[in-house]
Amino acid sequence: MELNLCRDVVHFQYLDFPSKGTPSSVCNFLTFIKDARPYMEISHGPTVVHCSTGTGRTGTFLAIERCLQTYDDSYTVDVMNCVYRLRQDRAGAVHTTAHYAFIYKTMLEYANMTGGSNSPSKWSSRSSVSV
Repeated sequence: MELNLCRDVVHFQYLDFPSKGTPSSVCNFLTFIKDARPYMEISHGPTVVHCSTGTGRTGTFLAIERCLQTYDDSYTVDVMNCVYRLRQDRAGAVHTTAHYAFIYKTMLEYANMTGGSNSPSKWSSRSSVSV
């Protein structure tokens, strides 16, 4: 480990995500992610995402960020598989059906904003969450 190492830390805090519930605005949440992404991409260290328990809101944020990256690459997304994979590393990630619904709403809004197709053929048929 290097001595006298100096590192800048940039802290983002999203205040509209209650501990029991979901953000009131999908668009504001997407804007938050858009604003944080450049710092996550140029970071020379890990990106740390955390809420009080480290699972519900954290898992929802991480699932959305992963799904956005997948969608940007392939115009497809599999939310259930994404959450399954997150839970392999962090048990309990994405606590409630409201969190799942928020992930789907966010992905639908993102697809509409970016001009991508939200046709059933582009979305995984493995999920049955209604939004």
